[in-house]
Amino acid sequence: MKTQAFVPVFVARVTRLKKSLQKELEKPKSERRKNHLKSWIREIRWLQSVIDQAKRDNNCPHCGEPL
Repeated sequence: MKTQAFVPVFVARVTRLKKSLQKELEKPKSERRKNHLKSWIREIRWLQSVIDQAKRDNNCPHCGEPL
């Protein structure tokens, strides 16, 4: 990842998606929107991988400490 500027935005998006996912899972199974659930889970996984990659790229290549 080239820049670390968007990481807080991605983290906020993940937390917001997790809250909406939890709210949707509280509904009865017959009322859940399955296609929304799948897309939210897919987006959470992608954003989490981007966040993890940004954290790995922000470390010193020699000692592994954060920059």
